[in-house]
Amino acid sequence: IFLVSIIPGPHKPSTDEINELLKPLIDDLLKFWNPGVYFARTFKYTKGRLVRCAVVPLVCDLPAARQMSGFASYSSTHFCSFCRLSKNDMDNLNMEQWGMPRCSREEYLSIATQWRDGSLKLRAKLFERHGIRWTELLRLPYWDPTKFVVVDSMHALLLGCIKRHIRELWGMDVKLKEGDPLPHFRNRKAQQEAPGEDEMGNAWYVMRHGTDTELGNLPARIIRELCLQANIAVNGNKNVLVDALKRYFVKRDIVISVPTLPGEKTTNRIPTSGSQQGPHPSTEPHSLSSFAFTFTFPRPYLSSHINDMTNSEGSTDPQSNASGSESSTATSRLTPAPATGRDDATTSAPLGEVVLGKEMLSEVWNDMEELQLPSWIGRLPPSIGSSQHGKLSADQYRVLCTINLVTTTVRLWAHMKESRERDMLNNFMTLVSAITLANSRTLTAPKIQAYADKMHQYLIGARKLYPYAPITPNQHLSLHLPDIMRRFGPVHAWRCFPFERYNGMLQNINTNGKFGELEETLMNRFCMSQNIRVLATATRLHDALAPIGDALNKVWHSDSRGTLLNDILSWSDDTSFVYRNHSPANLSALHRRLLHAHLHPTEHEDGGPNGLLPHRALYQTSVKRFGMSYATSTTAIGDSHIVFEDGVPRARRYGRISSIFIDHISQNQGKDRIYFVVEPFAELTQEDREYDHYRTFSGVGGQLSYDRCEEPLVISSQQVICHFACTRMKVYGIKSNCLHVLPLDRVS
Repeated sequence: IFLVSIIPGPHKPSTDEINELLKPLIDDLLKFWNPGVYFARTFKYTKGRLVRCAVVPLVCDLPAARQMSGFASYSSTHFCSFCRLSKNDMDNLNMEQWGMPRCSREEYLSIATQWRDGSLKLRAKLFERHGIRWTELLRLPYWDPTKFVVVDSMHALLLGCIKRHIRELWGMDVKLKEGDPLPHFRNRKAQQEAPGEDEMGNAWYVMRHGTDTELGNLPARIIRELCLQANIAVNGNKNVLVDALKRYFVKRDIVISVPTLPGEKTTNRIPTSGSQQGPHPSTEPHSLSSFAFTFTFPRPYLSSHINDMTNSEGSTDPQSNASGSESSTATSRLTPAPATGRDDATTSAPLGEVVLGKEMLSEVWNDMEELQLPSWIGRLPPSIGSSQHGKLSADQYRVLCTINLVTTTVRLWAHMKESRERDMLNNFMTLVSAITLANSRTLTAPKIQAYADKMHQYLIGARKLYPYAPITPNQHLSLHLPDIMRRFGPVHAWRCFPFERYNGMLQNINTNGKFGELEETLMNRFCMSQNIRVLATATRLHDALAPIGDALNKVWHSDSRGTLLNDILSWSDDTSFVYRNHSPANLSALHRRLLHAHLHPTEHEDGGPNGLLPHRALYQTSVKRFGMSYATSTTAIGDSHIVFEDGVPRARRYGRISSIFIDHISQNQGKDRIYFVVEPFAELTQEDREYDHYRTFSGVGGQLSYDRCEEPLVISSQQVICHFACTRMKVYGIKSNCLHVLPLDRVS
């Protein structure tokens, strides 16, 4: 990390003020690009070195990315920097209609130059039309804003898609009961302004019998409520919602021609799909208020038409289908709102109910108590969902989504066939699959395409299940991630995790709090820390300074779990195991017999000299590789659970490590043959596998095993694949106690 500068406070610079701060940096980068800068002496090159450098990806959160690159804000009409889709059409998931790419570098440069050289009036006109302004980065001849501005996976996926799904689509609050997520999504202001019965009666009358003007004159809160009752996505402004209502009801043949009100023109009526004319206008004086009777569409009527709507996945209409299922089972924990109309539904599902409520979270907590994780996985607060735990970090949302909620939701919902719970589970697991694929440390073309398909499938499903929730900029941008992956590779090389950590380090530096002085203090302390780190790690300290070096390393690596470990190990070339015990001991008779069984097929190649088995070994309680610890079950139960390959052909199996030893002969020869004595968990019988719903979600759901071990066996270190998360549970339909085993191969 190279800290270039710190922007003075107390406020962040405006959209174009950032250019004044970028100018000195761009001046230096131009020199480094051509002709380059010659250093007379460097650490590795004592005779000097010509250095050339370039800035390629712009890695930052969404607001900063738009400001630095000159694109309009994500809340503007031109919300996307990759395509021409407007904000009002954000719900359009047909990527063929997005218009990609948004523009070429030459077109961008031309518009930005006109903006830079134009008057304030011209600047406003250009920005309104194109959503583009000048940025100093365009002075770099190689820098392309249409390709080099990346979508940060940490903010877009973890703090965007996952957090939104858990917090907004589902809702998570231990103080509330389980119920339909619709009431939870409506914020407090919307609840206070919810239209009354008479207002909605008038609104539905206008919807069926009114004109374009009358419909457009309805307040925005009533238009929004009409959309909610019709299960139409509420994305966009009032005009967009009005158009969506007209398109939907015309398609369903609900709107008809009827008598006009007194003094009303007969033109510009809400269009219909047929040509049938209504009765002649009435001559009796009346007003809209005279029709203020209760008139709400029954949900069975809406559902019967919504379910068979011809709304393809690529439809540009903002409306969405319902979940497609109104049925429930006797064992259903979360009962869908009954199909009896809006008021009845509100009565049965009062405002404030959530999916992850009191009972559901208690199940999550129970599973967390039974959960055993390896030491390199970050932990969640024990009271997740309550006000005690505070805000979750991006890595904690990842653990919650890909481990804890997978364990609990599949256990509770997977058996509920043809239910809303099962629909929600399938949609959620599709998101988990997409997140897992996106965070892989190795990427291939098929894997990138699989991510694109899964994320698109998730958004299509979410739009049907939660029609009240509009597509957000982060969700839209997540569909652009595949192009960035193809351009820059795995996301761990260009995501915000390391930069956010350095921001935290800067914030922890003590200053006097005076702007104009604290910036210099932060810069000096940061550089000082870097120099000390290099001295402590790159050179051998004097024995007298060894305690200082140990203390520094302890501070620097106080908590390297989760994505921090992933980032550290992304650049590690050392694949060897690290161990402590170097004192040999006699190899036990059991381990000698197991080792013989393991080596017998290739005894003369992999055994000791002349195929003889070793009599001595170095026993270890734990060994480390890539910063991850593999330990015996008596040392650290979480680190002892491993996925390994066994048999011919190689099959994945799950077990726990009971012993670790190193062949003393190979150790003397510098080969370090490491062996694990593993107790495999018994696999389910074919009959019991019918009740293992985790296997349904291949790649992200894990599977069940019996909570008992088979005869131990010896495997080599090359057979170890990864750790797994282990949760004890009792499963309906299976008499024996079970373990849910979930592979954690994100780092291995």
